Amino acid sequence: MRIYRFEKYDVASRVFLEGQGIYDGRIDRFYEIEDASEYAVVKRIFQKNCAGSVAEQDCTNKEKVKEVLAVLYDADIISFRGLFRKKQIYETKMFLLLGRLFLHMFLMYHLAFVPFFMCCIIMELPLAQIFIYCEAAILLLFFHECCHLMVYRLLCRNHNLFFSVSFSRIQLVTAPIGDKKSFLVAISGALGTILVCGLCLLIYFHWFLLLAMILNGIMLFPAFDDGKSMLNAFREIRNN
Repeated sequence: MRIYRFEKYDVASRVFLEGQGIYDGRIDRFYEIEDASEYAVVKRIFQKNCAGSVAEQDCTNKEKVKEVLAVLYDADIISFRGLFRKKQIYETKMFLLLGRLFLHMFLMYHLAFVPFFMCCIIMELPLAQIFIYCEAAILLLFFHECCHLMVYRLLCRNHNLFFSVSFSRIQLVTAPIGDKKSFLVAISGALGTILVCGLCLLIYFHWFLLLAMILNGIMLFPAFDDGKSMLNAFREIRNN
Protein backbone atom coordinates (compact mmCIF):
# COMPACT_ATOMS: atom_id res chain seq x y z
CA MET A 1 0.00 0.00 0.00
CA ARG A 2 1.26 3.44 -0.91
CA ILE A 3 0.39 6.60 0.99
CA TYR A 4 0.10 9.98 -0.69
CA ARG A 5 -0.40 13.48 0.59
CA PHE A 6 -2.53 15.83 -1.47
CA GLU A 7 -3.42 19.50 -1.47
CA LYS A 8 -6.73 21.20 -2.12
CA TYR A 9 -7.08 23.34 -5.22
CA ASP A 10 -9.34 25.92 -6.84
CA VAL A 11 -10.39 26.12 -10.49
CA ALA A 12 -9.88 29.58 -11.97
CA SER A 13 -12.96 31.70 -12.58
CA ARG A 14 -14.30 31.94 -16.15
CA VAL A 15 -12.81 28.54 -16.94
CA PHE A 16 -15.23 25.69 -17.57
CA LEU A 17 -15.77 22.48 -19.52
CA GLU A 18 -17.21 22.78 -23.00
CA GLY A 19 -17.73 19.89 -25.39
CA GLN A 20 -14.70 17.61 -25.25
CA GLY A 21 -12.34 20.19 -23.76
CA ILE A 22 -11.77 23.25 -21.60
CA TYR A 23 -12.74 26.81 -22.47
CA ASP A 24 -10.70 29.59 -20.84
CA GLY A 25 -12.85 32.72 -20.96
CA ARG A 26 -10.00 34.88 -19.66
CA ILE A 27 -8.09 34.59 -22.94
CA ASP A 28 -10.91 33.27 -25.16
CA ARG A 29 -9.12 30.00 -25.83
CA PHE A 30 -10.41 26.43 -26.18
CA TYR A 31 -8.25 23.44 -25.19
CA GLU A 32 -9.42 20.29 -26.95
CA ILE A 33 -8.79 16.98 -25.13
CA GLU A 34 -8.66 14.03 -27.52
CA ASP A 35 -7.83 11.32 -24.96
CA ALA A 36 -11.07 10.09 -23.35
CA SER A 37 -9.32 8.93 -20.17
CA GLU A 38 -7.67 12.34 -19.73
CA TYR A 39 -11.00 14.10 -20.25
CA ALA A 40 -12.59 11.85 -17.61
CA VAL A 41 -9.91 12.92 -15.12
CA VAL A 42 -10.33 16.60 -16.07
CA LYS A 43 -14.09 16.29 -15.61
CA ARG A 44 -13.61 14.90 -12.09
CA ILE A 45 -11.11 17.66 -11.29
CA PHE A 46 -13.67 20.31 -12.22
CA GLN A 47 -16.30 18.58 -10.06
CA LYS A 48 -14.06 18.28 -6.97
CA ASN A 49 -11.74 20.61 -5.07
CA CYS A 50 -9.30 18.06 -3.70
CA ALA A 51 -6.73 15.98 -5.56
CA GLY A 52 -7.29 13.01 -3.26
CA SER A 53 -11.02 13.05 -3.94
CA VAL A 54 -10.28 12.81 -7.67
CA ALA A 55 -7.76 10.02 -7.23
CA GLU A 56 -9.95 7.95 -4.90
CA GLN A 57 -12.28 7.11 -7.78
CA ASP A 58 -9.43 5.42 -9.63
CA CYS A 59 -6.42 4.89 -7.37
CA THR A 60 -4.62 2.84 -10.02
CA ASN A 61 -4.63 5.89 -12.28
CA LYS A 62 -2.71 8.13 -9.88
CA GLU A 63 -0.02 8.96 -12.42
CA LYS A 64 -2.67 10.17 -14.87
CA VAL A 65 -4.18 12.38 -12.16
CA LYS A 66 -0.75 13.80 -11.33
CA GLU A 67 -0.02 14.48 -15.00
CA VAL A 68 -3.33 16.24 -15.65
CA LEU A 69 -3.10 18.30 -12.46
CA ALA A 70 0.42 19.40 -13.39
CA VAL A 71 -0.69 20.48 -16.89
CA LEU A 72 -3.68 22.42 -15.53
CA TYR A 73 -1.49 24.05 -12.89
CA ASP A 74 1.10 25.13 -15.49
CA ALA A 75 -1.72 26.60 -17.60
CA ASP A 76 -2.93 28.60 -14.58
CA ILE A 77 -6.30 26.85 -14.75
CA ILE A 78 -6.07 25.55 -11.17
CA SER A 79 -4.23 26.89 -8.14
CA PHE A 80 -3.29 24.84 -5.08
CA ARG A 81 -4.16 25.95 -1.58
CA GLY A 82 -1.01 24.51 0.03
CA LEU A 83 0.27 26.83 2.74
CA PHE A 84 3.96 26.09 2.26
CA ARG A 85 4.10 23.95 -0.89
CA LYS A 86 2.90 24.14 -4.46
CA LYS A 87 2.63 20.40 -5.04
CA GLN A 88 -0.34 18.23 -5.91
CA ILE A 89 0.15 14.58 -4.90
CA TYR A 90 3.39 13.24 -3.49
CA GLU A 91 4.26 9.94 -1.87
CA THR A 92 5.06 9.59 1.83
CA LYS A 93 5.50 6.80 4.40
CA MET A 94 3.21 5.37 7.05
CA PHE A 95 5.40 6.51 9.94
CA LEU A 96 5.36 10.08 8.56
CA LEU A 97 1.56 9.95 8.36
CA LEU A 98 1.37 8.71 11.96
CA GLY A 99 3.82 11.42 13.02
CA ARG A 100 1.72 14.14 11.40
CA LEU A 101 -1.42 12.64 12.94
CA PHE A 102 0.11 12.63 16.43
CA LEU A 103 1.48 16.16 16.08
CA HIS A 104 -1.87 17.42 14.79
CA MET A 105 -3.82 15.81 17.64
CA PHE A 106 -1.25 16.94 20.22
CA LEU A 107 -1.44 20.59 19.15
CA MET A 108 -5.17 20.79 18.50
CA TYR A 109 -6.26 19.11 21.73
CA HIS A 110 -3.83 21.14 23.82
CA LEU A 111 -5.27 24.32 22.33
CA ALA A 112 -8.75 23.02 23.11
CA PHE A 113 -7.71 22.24 26.71
CA VAL A 114 -6.37 25.75 27.42
CA PRO A 115 -9.73 27.17 28.68
CA PHE A 116 -10.21 24.02 30.78
CA PHE A 117 -6.75 24.39 32.33
CA MET A 118 -7.45 28.06 33.06
CA CYS A 119 -10.64 27.09 34.90
CA CYS A 120 -8.70 24.49 36.90
CA ILE A 121 -6.17 27.13 37.94
CA ILE A 122 -8.92 29.54 38.99
CA MET A 123 -10.73 26.83 40.94
CA GLU A 124 -7.42 25.67 42.49
CA LEU A 125 -7.87 22.08 41.31
CA PRO A 126 -4.90 19.63 41.16
CA LEU A 127 -3.61 20.79 37.77
CA ALA A 128 -0.75 18.30 37.50
CA GLN A 129 -3.04 15.28 37.92
CA ILE A 130 -5.60 16.70 35.48
CA PHE A 131 -2.83 17.36 32.96
CA ILE A 132 -1.71 13.71 33.17
CA TYR A 133 -5.27 12.52 32.49
CA CYS A 134 -5.53 14.85 29.49
CA GLU A 135 -2.25 13.54 28.07
CA ALA A 136 -3.45 9.97 28.55
CA ALA A 137 -6.71 10.80 26.76
CA ILE A 138 -4.79 12.21 23.78
CA LEU A 139 -2.62 9.07 23.61
CA LEU A 140 -5.71 6.85 23.67
CA LEU A 141 -7.32 8.87 20.87
CA PHE A 142 -4.13 8.57 18.86
CA PHE A 143 -4.08 4.80 19.47
CA HIS A 144 -7.74 4.67 18.37
CA GLU A 145 -6.86 6.27 15.02
CA CYS A 146 -3.76 4.08 14.65
CA CYS A 147 -5.96 0.98 14.95
CA HIS A 148 -8.07 2.21 12.02
CA LEU A 149 -4.97 2.83 9.90
CA MET A 150 -3.26 -0.44 10.77
CA VAL A 151 -6.33 -2.57 10.01
CA TYR A 152 -6.85 -0.69 6.74
CA ARG A 153 -3.24 -1.36 5.81
CA LEU A 154 -3.53 -5.07 6.64
CA LEU A 155 -6.78 -5.57 4.73
CA CYS A 156 -6.09 -3.27 1.79
CA ARG A 157 -2.47 -3.78 0.76
CA ASN A 158 -3.36 -3.19 -2.89
CA HIS A 159 -5.18 0.09 -2.22
CA ASN A 160 -3.60 3.50 -1.89
CA LEU A 161 -4.30 5.94 0.92
CA PHE A 162 -4.50 9.70 0.39
CA PHE A 163 -4.38 12.22 3.21
CA SER A 164 -4.39 15.97 3.65
CA VAL A 165 -3.32 17.93 6.74
CA SER A 166 -4.75 21.36 7.46
CA PHE A 167 -4.78 23.51 10.58
CA SER A 168 -8.14 22.24 11.76
CA ARG A 169 -8.31 18.64 10.55
CA ILE A 170 -6.69 15.62 8.97
CA GLN A 171 -8.65 14.19 6.06
CA LEU A 172 -8.19 10.59 4.91
CA VAL A 173 -9.43 9.51 1.49
CA THR A 174 -9.66 5.84 0.54
CA ALA A 175 -10.98 3.91 -2.40
CA PRO A 176 -14.05 1.65 -1.94
CA ILE A 177 -12.78 -1.49 -0.20
CA GLY A 178 -15.85 -3.69 0.18
CA ASP A 179 -18.51 -3.98 2.86
CA LYS A 180 -16.82 -6.54 5.13
CA LYS A 181 -13.51 -4.71 5.10
CA SER A 182 -15.24 -1.39 5.73
CA PHE A 183 -17.00 -2.93 8.72
CA LEU A 184 -13.72 -4.22 10.17
CA VAL A 185 -11.94 -0.90 9.63
CA ALA A 186 -14.81 1.03 11.26
CA ILE A 187 -14.96 -1.19 14.34
CA SER A 188 -11.18 -1.58 14.74
CA GLY A 189 -10.52 1.78 16.43
CA ALA A 190 -12.93 1.36 19.31
CA LEU A 191 -12.45 -2.41 19.60
CA GLY A 192 -8.65 -2.15 19.70
CA THR A 193 -8.74 0.53 22.39
CA ILE A 194 -11.28 -1.42 24.46
CA LEU A 195 -9.10 -4.55 24.31
CA VAL A 196 -5.94 -2.70 25.37
CA CYS A 197 -7.72 -0.90 28.22
CA GLY A 198 -9.32 -4.18 29.28
CA LEU A 199 -5.94 -5.90 29.46
CA CYS A 200 -4.59 -3.01 31.53
CA LEU A 201 -7.58 -3.30 33.88
CA LEU A 202 -6.67 -6.93 34.54
CA ILE A 203 -3.27 -5.75 35.76
CA TYR A 204 -4.32 -2.59 37.57
CA PHE A 205 -7.84 -1.24 38.07
CA HIS A 206 -8.33 2.47 37.47
CA TRP A 207 -11.49 4.45 36.76
CA PHE A 208 -9.85 6.23 33.82
CA LEU A 209 -9.34 2.96 31.93
CA LEU A 210 -12.94 1.95 32.60
CA LEU A 211 -14.16 5.36 31.37
CA ALA A 212 -12.05 5.01 28.22
CA MET A 213 -13.65 1.63 27.48
CA ILE A 214 -17.14 3.05 27.94
CA LEU A 215 -16.46 6.08 25.72
CA ASN A 216 -14.99 3.92 22.95
CA GLY A 217 -18.04 1.69 23.16
CA ILE A 218 -20.27 4.77 22.79
CA MET A 219 -18.34 5.68 19.61
CA LEU A 220 -19.84 2.59 17.98
CA PHE A 221 -23.34 4.08 18.24
CA PRO A 222 -24.78 5.48 14.96
CA ALA A 223 -24.56 9.06 16.28
CA PHE A 224 -20.76 8.96 15.77
CA ASP A 225 -18.69 8.50 12.59
CA ASP A 226 -17.41 5.02 13.48
CA GLY A 227 -20.91 3.86 14.30
CA LYS A 228 -22.32 5.31 11.07
CA SER A 229 -19.64 3.62 8.97
CA MET A 230 -20.13 0.33 10.79
CA LEU A 231 -23.93 0.48 10.42
CA ASN A 232 -23.75 1.33 6.70
CA ALA A 233 -21.30 -1.51 6.06
CA PHE A 234 -23.48 -3.94 8.07
CA ARG A 235 -26.56 -2.97 6.04
CA GLU A 236 -24.70 -3.53 2.77
CA ILE A 237 -23.49 -6.93 3.99
CA ARG A 238 -27.02 -7.93 4.99
CA ASN A 239 -28.52 -6.74 1.67
CA ASN A 240 -25.94 -8.65 -0.33
